[in-house]
Amino acid sequence: MKALRHFTRPVLAIALLASAGSASAQGNCENFTLYPGITIPDALGALTIISTCSFESEYSQATNIIPGAAYQFTHSNGGYITVRQDVPGGTVIGQGYSPVTVTAVTAGDLFPHWTVDDQCTTQSVCITTTVQLFLNCTPAAATYSVLDDCNTNSFTIELTILSTGDGSIVNVDQIVNGVYPPLSQVKVSAR
Repeated sequence: MKALRHFTRPVLAIALLASAGSASAQGNCENFTLYPGITIPDALGALTIISTCSFESEYSQATNIIPGAAYQFTHSNGGYITVRQDVPGGTVIGQGYSPVTVTAVTAGDLFPHWTVDDQCTTQSVCITTTVQLFLNCTPAAATYSVLDDCNTNSFTIELTILSTGDGSIVNVDQIVNGVYPPLSQVKVSAR
């Protein structure tokens, strides 16, 4: 029985050290200094610079978020990024070494926390940080109806745009018999 006790202690010590070692590299970093303030990612998917001098001890805020859309954050030193949603200390929706791509769960703001590594090491050295909206190429949605006015020998096509999809605008072209009519004949009204 005495030999079993001597064997059990080292095994227990090794098991405790192994579990402590694996818990230390876990990310979920949270910083408490906001810089530079609010950033709005480009709605057409162009790369947006958050700052040319963020510190790896700060977090940033991206607003005008589209639920279900993908956003990529980068860190010029290739450091660790923890992205939280809705509030600075909110739910972690993605993390890893730069670049980090996340899918927004809600329309709430995104908060990337910039650190050196997954141990949440910080330093005050200028880094460039960016965000980019990845468009899913969701097309615009519309319905139409044709209204006839037989007394005046004319027809009206009413177009209802239901959604702009991933675009911020929708272009509507008018083509009659395969030809764009002269601008003087085009009538547009909005309701």
